[in-house]
Amino acid sequence: MKGLMIDVEALRLNKPWMAPLMEVGLVGFDETGSVTKEHQVWVKPGTHPKWATPEESTVEFWKSQSYWPKLQEQMRNKGTHCKQTLAVVHTWALDADVIWFAGPTYDQVMLEAYFDYYKMKRPWEFNATRDLRTIRKQHPELYTALMDKRKGHHNALADCQFQVSVLREINRATGHTWK
Repeated sequence: MKGLMIDVEALRLNKPWMAPLMEVGLVGFDETGSVTKEHQVWVKPGTHPKWATPEESTVEFWKSQSYWPKLQEQMRNKGTHCKQTLAVVHTWALDADVIWFAGPTYDQVMLEAYFDYYKMKRPWEFNATRDLRTIRKQHPELYTALMDKRKGHHNALADCQFQVSVLREINRATGHTWK
């Protein structure tokens, strides 16, 4: 069974279906939690639908992050049109049996709003998505220990990599698999 972890960075926390996308991280993994492939895609500024509006407090948060200048550079130099970014997500998702998100109310909701806007078929069925937040909340001590060891920038790919490692370690500790 193939899994895909998706993480989105965007410029809005409230009403995520209106958030301007900045980057998407994609990490494919097998049922043991071993990473099989990974990809990061940036969204070119100015290619969003008109309804995608930033939230000032979220913009201020990002400006305070050390990763902000590099993120801006990546978006300008390597960014693709918003619709093309969704095409990448779509292609990756079609190769997975199960799609994972950190939680059900942000990344997934946001991407689904964009797929709907561009009249693109959602690349996952309603029953093929999973929520990492629920699992990690059931194992707070393990999650805290993993967070204490985490290093690096807050970005979509790094977040996906970390989320897969959390899932892998919880599965090892409990003897369960992510299916």
